[in-house]
Amino acid sequence: MVFPRGEPPDATYTFKHALVQDAAHHSLLRSSRQQLHARIVRSLESGFAETSAAQPDVLAHHSTEAGFTEKAVTYWLKAGEQSVARSAIREAVAQFSKGLEQLSRLPESRDNQYQELQLQSALGNVLTAVKGFAAPEPARAYARVRELCEVLGETTHVCRMLFGQWLYRVNAGEVRTAQQIAEDLLHLGEQRQEPTGLIMGHLALSGTLFGGGSVIFLDRNFT
Repeated sequence: MVFPRGEPPDATYTFKHALVQDAAHHSLLRSSRQQLHARIVRSLESGFAETSAAQPDVLAHHSTEAGFTEKAVTYWLKAGEQSVARSAIREAVAQFSKGLEQLSRLPESRDNQYQELQLQSALGNVLTAVKGFAAPEPARAYARVRELCEVLGETTHVCRMLFGQWLYRVNAGEVRTAQQIAEDLLHLGEQRQEPTGLIMGHLALSGTLFGGGSVIFLDRNFT
């Protein structure tokens, strides 16, 4: 069923076929499987720091199977961020989604809401890349980010979130809504004197007005 490579205690073992591995895995009782996955997580964290840092997706998978829900959320977020850095966008979508699925199993708390904010914000970005600016999936993620920002009083993600919502509305042809979001974004940037918000706000508002047939000249609006 397995092929050994090397000499014990440094030997590694490989299943003859992936289907054999699956059959052996599913033949175990659920409690036994969880215990094995838990041992893998503890071993990787305590004795293989380089593997933990280089392959958070491996730890995310084993943490999920072990029932270590909080660890799983953290590792899925790290795995998604690593995939984004490697331009593996579709993998990142799956990993951020798995993180959110695990997070839904945890009780509501401020810390968990903040983790959801990170996951939803990251998911919105990668869904935009995969689905396009006018797709409803990233719009739902950005809408949830806005809700969480209001609940948490969080300001770091607000400008990028509003810009993401503006992208969806303007590309969906919802010009009036897009203009309102653009104005909110610009107002926020002016209020906080935040360069990112100011740049995004001016870009969004000018793009909306231009697309809607308006021209801004010397602070006067001619439509």
